[in-house]
Amino acid sequence: MISCARRSGGPRSAGRAKPTCTKLRRPIKPLFSLRARIPDSDERRSPMPTHQLPENPSLENLKKRAKGLLKSARAGDQQALDLIGPYFGDPRKIGLQSAQLVLARAYGFSSWAKLKSHVERRNKRTAVSASGQTGDQLANRFLDLVLLNYGPGELSSPARFREAEALLESQPEIRRENIYVAAAIGDVAEIDRWLEDKPERVAQKGGFFHWEPLMYAAYARLPDRSTLAAGRRLLERGADPNAHYMWGGQYRFTALTGVFGQGEGGPVNQPEHPDCRDFARALLQAGADPNDGQAAYNRCFEPDNSWLELLLEFGLSPRDRNNWLLEDGDRLVPNPSETMHFHLIQSIHRGYAERARLLIDHGVDLNKPDDSYDTRTKGRTPHAAALLLGETKIATALREAGADQGSLSALDRFQAACMAGDLEAAQQLTGREPDLKRAIQPLQNELLCDAVKLGKSKALAAMIALGFELNTPGKRTALHEAALKGDLDMMKTLLDAGADPRLRDPDYFAPPIGFAQHAGHDGLVALLDGQAMDIFTAVSRGNIGQIRILLAEDPARLNQTFGEIRPNKTQACENDWMTPLVYAVLNKRQEALEYLLEQGADPRVSDGAGQSLFSLAEEQAGPEMLQMIADALAS
Repeated sequence: MISCARRSGGPRSAGRAKPTCTKLRRPIKPLFSLRARIPDSDERRSPMPTHQLPENPSLENLKKRAKGLLKSARAGDQQALDLIGPYFGDPRKIGLQSAQLVLARAYGFSSWAKLKSHVERRNKRTAVSASGQTGDQLANRFLDLVLLNYGPGELSSPARFREAEALLESQPEIRRENIYVAAAIGDVAEIDRWLEDKPERVAQKGGFFHWEPLMYAAYARLPDRSTLAAGRRLLERGADPNAHYMWGGQYRFTALTGVFGQGEGGPVNQPEHPDCRDFARALLQAGADPNDGQAAYNRCFEPDNSWLELLLEFGLSPRDRNNWLLEDGDRLVPNPSETMHFHLIQSIHRGYAERARLLIDHGVDLNKPDDSYDTRTKGRTPHAAALLLGETKIATALREAGADQGSLSALDRFQAACMAGDLEAAQQLTGREPDLKRAIQPLQNELLCDAVKLGKSKALAAMIALGFELNTPGKRTALHEAALKGDLDMMKTLLDAGADPRLRDPDYFAPPIGFAQHAGHDGLVALLDGQAMDIFTAVSRGNIGQIRILLAEDPARLNQTFGEIRPNKTQACENDWMTPLVYAVLNKRQEALEYLLEQGADPRVSDGAGQSLFSLAEEQAGPEMLQMIADALAS
């Protein structure tokens, strides 16, 4: 919770997309923007379940909390909507039973009835497992850890998969808890046992995420274990190959989506299934729809094309439309854009020439303008987009396939020269048309970011030589992109040219070091650790030297709130009330906490709605840090 994610949905993470017409708003895919919060630098999150029941839980209090959640959701409270969204189509139309179910899952139970039963037994001092948790809770904990998770809560990672493995070893009784665990483990014999007396279980939803068993097999990532045989057995027994859940009623995450894996979190944290191609083929042969917009979107970030070849083999066509829905006021409406055309534009933006060629060879529309995101290629033909991005190989392939070449303006030619790294041509253009220097200013940051994302070092050098602004306030900068991409050379080039590592982006409110850590680029994190940083990053990193320097420069930073320093004030952020002291607690930086308290930081800070430094410390910190805060409050 060190930085805030933009609370909107749709097919990309790089920023909010604007209207494609006066009525429809093209959303942003929720995988990154809604769910994966880029940390300030060293955020640590508690594993799910996020809440622990008190020693003597009150059923009446839990009922009140469920009613409060329902009331908040109906009032449009975004936190409540985000919590409910993954489980129900329209979170604003749920009833009390649905709110109770969401609350039960927050405590690690599959249903309200199981939570209610547990509370009643606990208050009667009925024994549970040696770990203090019921079998249902342990099974749910295991499922939460072992599955690809695109949110809410903590996203999947190798560490969580290993934790699931350790939990299974320490609590082997989990294996026989239900068919959903059996599917996630890949235990065919156990699946057969559950289906023996009730074959209909193959289609029954349940488990921690309230999915069909096939979905658990598709999304599970237990180390050194494949669920392919389990998936095949479930399909043989009648499982629906198009099993899915709807994220907020808008995004269709299918079994095929789970098998393909990946997404904005990257192939390490969201890996494909270990038997991805065989499992995907089994699903497609059983009737899974090859026009799987979410599955295809999740795989668009990496150059591998095996997923696309498979979808094309099983019938993905140029006429198929993306099946994530668009927001039209309060309604969700069908998406008018074609899946293959969307990925042609994406292949151009990512420099994936082989993918572009594959799509061209399978009949993608060569001349339809870019209708995806609000970038500088919006409304341009694929051929023009390729030139504007310096992708001459793709432009040639399009031209040879008969694409409309159109004509380019002087500004277009200048952009093309910059992206091609042709400094001489760019200088000649500005020499002939001096107004280009003014006209290019609004596009400079995007051009710089494109150069980094596409790995065009010559283009970046040309833009720096042309005097492009590297530090556009309130923007996701080229330095952010280099940090996310893990390009050490480009990062050094940018830093040497004066790029500011303190700037925070407008979507996640994170500095470049947060992007680097989110993507697991330890070398870049180490480099940025030696650069300038703001007080919140310094505390998050536990960098006492930087904290001293920053407070010596401006003592007011001691009790500065995050809301004072972040960009994009029109976007709400739940961290706005937090001071450096709170960040020390959230990141478990005991030395930083001690130093800040010694300097006179105010321990009475709170959000004004019941959350305080002390209450956060009770949840997040160890006893020594909690005692420091208690002593400071008492003094």
